[in-house]
Amino acid sequence: MSLMWDNCCYSKLQCVMCYLQGHSPDCCPWLYTKCRFFHCDGIRKLMTSYTTKNYNIKYLKCQHSKCAEF
Repeated sequence: MSLMWDNCCYSKLQCVMCYLQGHSPDCCPWLYTKCRFFHCDGIRKLMTSYTTKNYNIKYLKCQHSKCAEF
């Protein structure tokens, strides 16, 4: 197996970005995903909600403040 596979995709450690197991933060599938709106060239960042209704729920939000994409 390649070093990249061993360190990135086959890790038994928990990712500190998304808290899922099986990959390192460098290879997190949540990182740098393109915004879904066709007119936006931004990337989405992983956020955590701290509202009462959605406490500790992760979601993606576009980096551009004018874009309303979640």
